[in-house]
Amino acid sequence: MVYAYAIAESLRAPPGGTGLDGTPLRVVAADGLAAVVSDRDDAQLTVSEDSLWAHERIVERLMQEQAVLPMRFGSVLAGDDAVEAMLSERQAELSEGLRRVRGAVELGVRIAWDEDAVQRPEPDGASGPGTAYLMALSRARRRAGELAERVDRSVAGLARARVQRRLASPSLPVSAAYLVDRANVEEFRARIAELGSELSGVDLVCTGPWPPYSFAEGLRA
Repeated sequence: MVYAYAIAESLRAPPGGTGLDGTPLRVVAADGLAAVVSDRDDAQLTVSEDSLWAHERIVERLMQEQAVLPMRFGSVLAGDDAVEAMLSERQAELSEGLRRVRGAVELGVRIAWDEDAVQRPEPDGASGPGTAYLMALSRARRRAGELAERVDRSVAGLARARVQRRLASPSLPVSAAYLVDRANVEEFRARIAELGSELSGVDLVCTGPWPPYSFAEGLRA
């Protein structure tokens, strides 16, 4: 069995270092595409912080050299034949995905707030608890939408694409990923920092650059 880390257009050699459990990295190629893999005895994976970061470090090293489509953690295939079949059968989809992310990285933007303050009922005393809750939820959704639009406006013209969730949790009104050209990363960060200084009552954080997980369309074996 093999564990797959990422897909690239062409690789003469795998990145330096080792894969999960200290196994050597290899390249399996087919139809102009290449997968970086390491061998496994079985499909049983121990999910830990160390294993997640081992996967991430390999993908990030690849990302420094060329466009990659990162595989989700836990992508295990039966063997090299299965990897080659995946590359061949999905060649058009994977090639288009690589074209889409070439020269770009993923930057994350998160906004957090005090959920108790946002959902606190308005002091009119006329509404019951059920109505008050629905009104507070409506206000939270409206405010989350306003914040998301502020972020989009602040980075207009700097991102190729974005994936955004609004009110993913009571304390997280906005969680978004932006596909940003490498040349635009610093300006993107600067604009987010400027927006953060303008907003009150929330914490705004920009993370990355990361491999473009959010733009690999859930790529998994």
